[in-house]
Amino acid sequence: DHFDFAKTAKGAESLHDKMDESQWWIDDMLSPYFSGSHHHFFEERLANFAAGRTMLQTLMKLAGFNALFSYEVWRIHQTINTFESCGKGITTQFIHPSTVKAIMKREGLVIPKGGDKKKITLDFVKKKIPAFEIFLNKNGNPHPYNFDRADSYIVARAGYLRTYLSKDAKRTETSGDQGDAGSRTTA
Repeated sequence: DHFDFAKTAKGAESLHDKMDESQWWIDDMLSPYFSGSHHHFFEERLANFAAGRTMLQTLMKLAGFNALFSYEVWRIHQTINTFESCGKGITTQFIHPSTVKAIMKREGLVIPKGGDKKKITLDFVKKKIPAFEIFLNKNGNPHPYNFDRADSYIVARAGYLRTYLSKDAKRTETSGDQGDAGSRTTA
């Protein structure tokens, strides 16, 4: 899923106001995962960027949103654990984009130099999860949030694979992608 700040938090001016507007959405998204043990994976901020591709202001805004979203997810689960007195192993973890790229390359997501990263990622996720719904605009093109949702899946999948299936991990993957059900991320 995704949260559209432009529509839902339209009247909000500051980053904090936008986060206040999004709090109900975060609570609603997390409510199915209040019980059990699971991880939430967030894309780590970029330490540098390729000049001309993305404006620094945009990267800083995204880093701010990720920081606030990850803190809110952590806070909600800490509150639940405190009330229920049950240390349930609910964690938030950051994963660097280069780590995501390396892990997903082993899964078959290869983006050639000059390739359309967003489209290739969206096509990969659609192929991996046929039920992944892509919403089209009036011109028949995917809405921009579809790419963010696909990126979120990629970050969650990479975090899951690194956490549970690395050579140091002691667990083994169960059938299919059912282990991803508790992996949530924000793009």
